[in-house]
Amino acid sequence: NTNEYAGLYGIGGPARSASADGANGVASDIFGNIYVSGSNTKGILMVDTQGIVHFLGDLYPRGPSGLVEAPDGSVVAMDELGVVGLSPQGIKTLISFPTTDKVSYLGITGFSPNGIATGPEGTFYLDTFYGNGYADKSALIMIPAQGDGSPSLLWEQRSP
Repeated sequence: NTNEYAGLYGIGGPARSASADGANGVASDIFGNIYVSGSNTKGILMVDTQGIVHFLGDLYPRGPSGLVEAPDGSVVAMDELGVVGLSPQGIKTLISFPTTDKVSYLGITGFSPNGIATGPEGTFYLDTFYGNGYADKSALIMIPAQGDGSPSLLWEQRSP
């Protein structure tokens, strides 16, 4: 299949005949679907259990930890302004952050996540760092899965 979509080829056909989009992150869900983040077109590809590749949408998770499996078997990713859930139905925003343009979030001006991890109970841990071009300091935050889900600042350090 040579269908083109967003600069990719083979979407809707067998994964072995499709472009990989400069893959820089991979995770699988509980159902066996494989999600790939691409650095060329900044898209999310999904290879279903039949080996067919699908384009889910535009998203550019930062770094190798930008696409992770959550404890419930789902796949989550982070981009510049939020945390999203990935599924065969597409991309769904789970958590949004304010714009990175000089807005404060938990006392961090220009918070923009650079890495994500999930705890066994579903808590999200995200970091940002001074050198990313947005944040005024390096920091680690936690967004609990239980209770009211209010984020908290775990650690921060101003630039040297």
